[in-house]
Amino acid sequence: MDEAERFLDEAERFLDEAERFLDEAERFLDEAERFLDAAERFLDAADRFLDEAERFLDEAERFLDEAERFLDAADRFLDAADRFLDAAERFLDAADRFLDEADRFLDEAERFLDGAERFLDTIAGFLHRSFTSSPHHARQLLALPAPPRLDLLSLLADVVNRGTLGENVIPHEQPHSVHQEIPMPKAKTDLDLWMNEALAAPGDGELSLSVPLHVLFGEAVDVARFHKAYWKPEVKDGKVVRRGLEMAASKKKNANALTAKTSEEILSLQRAAVEAGTRYLLAVDPKKASPFERGQVVLDEITATLEWLFDDGVEDENDRRLAKLGQAHADDPATADALALALDDYAALAAPHREAMDGLGGFDAAMLDEAKDLAAALRAHVTQSAGLGEKARDALVLRNKVIGLLNTRISTVRAAARFVFRDRPDIVRESTSAYERRRRAEAKRRATKADAPVPL
Repeated sequence: MDEAERFLDEAERFLDEAERFLDEAERFLDEAERFLDAAERFLDAADRFLDEAERFLDEAERFLDEAERFLDAADRFLDAADRFLDAAERFLDAADRFLDEADRFLDEAERFLDGAERFLDTIAGFLHRSFTSSPHHARQLLALPAPPRLDLLSLLADVVNRGTLGENVIPHEQPHSVHQEIPMPKAKTDLDLWMNEALAAPGDGELSLSVPLHVLFGEAVDVARFHKAYWKPEVKDGKVVRRGLEMAASKKKNANALTAKTSEEILSLQRAAVEAGTRYLLAVDPKKASPFERGQVVLDEITATLEWLFDDGVEDENDRRLAKLGQAHADDPATADALALALDDYAALAAPHREAMDGLGGFDAAMLDEAKDLAAALRAHVTQSAGLGEKARDALVLRNKVIGLLNTRISTVRAAARFVFRDRPDIVRESTSAYERRRRAEAKRRATKADAPVPL
């Protein structure tokens, strides 16, 4: 009986423990459910965070693209402003020289008029005495030397021939020495000054440049100004605080050596190259003109239209293809074969989008067909010099050799700047080509886009 009672007590305690265990289990399940709810909310928040992060990265990329375009535009604006200031300075200098010449001319004119007045007074007295005695004296008057720059005796001869001062004067009987012309020396142009050195330069006159001609001529002015500004070192308190280009000048004199006159030589060569280019253009037969210029225009039109069409805020396969193509042709030389290949490549990329491009920003889809024709014409076209007449070919060789002299001096100044200011990259940058910097930046931007993963 006692054993049964103890068993019942133990069973009752066991049931109490079991009940408590069940209560704890229920509380655990409630906590687990709350944990799962919190975990679900956390995952939802994480998804929202990732979405916001992705949108932020997209916005950041667009912002960087806009910032890069803004910096490029600012760079171009500063370059244009520098060229404008240089042009304004040259204009003011020319105006000052003109005013000085005008003052000297007025002084000379005033002195001449005074002399002419005295001369006429002398002639009037002589005429009065001569015509009262004999008409023969009038013809003797015509042999008198005239003052410089004023043929007064021609006027007097007309008066005498009309018979207003005498009746027996023979018309047009005057010595030929009255109308002598004084030969004036012809002023030499910049091209005349450099012609012998250019023609003596080695090579066959073929031209290979990394920038267009109009860019080279503009940058020549920039490099000349840089040379002039940084030729002398900057000294303060007896110490050199900034080196100068003259520290890199060679003691061995040669045609391309860096000297204090290199900036003047660059400006003179730039003017000579422009003059030589004009002579070449005037000598070229328009019927034999190369399709190169038209090809560049068509390529620029296709490229600009594709960039606008694909710039929809979404990086897709079209953007990757355009970026890859831009990267492939970023360093193309200015040759007919390179331009022909670029025309073929961009026309092929644009072909599937012909309908979308037609009329976009004024683009004519017929240019895609013209691009293929131009590419074929460029490959079939004879070399630039071979298709010219002898006069035009000689003018082209002269132009290219003068440009070669100009390019060599520009390269000399830039190389000296990299050496002398090797610890001042900010100064070196002033001497470098802004066109090349923009082209490298654009190639880098396109390469970055091409390597970026396409969002799924």
